[in-house]
Amino acid sequence: LMLYENSLALVCFPGGFGTVDELFEVWARRAADLHRDPIIFVGEAFWTPILSALRSVLADGKRQLVPRAVLDEVIVSDDPE
Repeated sequence: LMLYENSLALVCFPGGFGTVDELFEVWARRAADLHRDPIIFVGEAFWTPILSALRSVLADGKRQLVPRAVLDEVIVSDDPE
């Protein structure tokens, strides 16, 4: 958590379980409104199916475990700009 304490954004590249674990750590803090830094996913082909599944289960599902705004605020891009 200390690695993210002074960050200005989180840029997440395709990876494995460790990447997803750290992503969810930061995302949970975002959902709890402990930071407002942007979360950027690089690699649309990798992240779009994952984010779609998360939206359907976590935000649009019967129990709505995560506010949809938390999922909608992320930026998904292949453009370095």
